[in-house]
Amino acid sequence: MNIKEILSEIVPKAELSDENRKTLSDWLDQFEKAPSEQELLKTIEQLQAERDSARKSLDDMIYKDHVAQLAENYSFSDKGYLEYLCKLNKIDFADSTDSKNFMNRLLQESPRFFQLKLQSGTGGNANPDCQTPVFGNHQQDDILQLLNNAPEVRG
Repeated sequence: MNIKEILSEIVPKAELSDENRKTLSDWLDQFEKAPSEQELLKTIEQLQAERDSARKSLDDMIYKDHVAQLAENYSFSDKGYLEYLCKLNKIDFADSTDSKNFMNRLLQESPRFFQLKLQSGTGGNANPDCQTPVFGNHQQDDILQLLNNAPEVRG
């Protein structure tokens, strides 16, 4: 026998004042309207599942943020592929040396995924003492002479 059944038997038979009878009756009505234990357990399970899902989503966002920062710091071109590689190699972002070693190894093994910073130019001599040949004005003079001697086309 549960409390609800006991109270429903006692309240009508008990010698109570009208005020106490009304209070007990109101309390019994509220007790009857309260969800059952099974409903409460079901609600708790649903809330725990929602909490676990939210925690997993948060962990995924934090992981993707770490991968994005790593990709930006090392100029890695494909964040999705980097995320796959990090999961495959079980990179621990809490240990910065682990991620640095991984990225340096990846740079050596697959440089095509990195946007290397190259300087434009001829790739000429890095020695400042080396003089580049200076061309005289004779080339400019030759062009001017050709232009002056070119036949005119009248149309």
